[in-house]
Amino acid sequence: MKSLKETAFWLSVVAAVLGGVVSISGMDQILGLAGTQWAMVAILLAVYAVYFEHASCGMDNNE
Repeated sequence: MKSLKETAFWLSVVAAVLGGVVSISGMDQILGLAGTQWAMVAILLAVYAVYFEHASCGMDNNE
């Protein structure tokens, strides 16, 4: 099972690609979100990926 940080990172990449597709193709929206909103979702997911990378949740014993 993939970790939360990897999942958040790849979802961020997918959201960034969707934002680019919406912006470049001239479509109004995909799944109800415009290109700039997809960019914001990508940024938010990237922030979560960094947080999960550095958060100490007690899941690993590398401390």
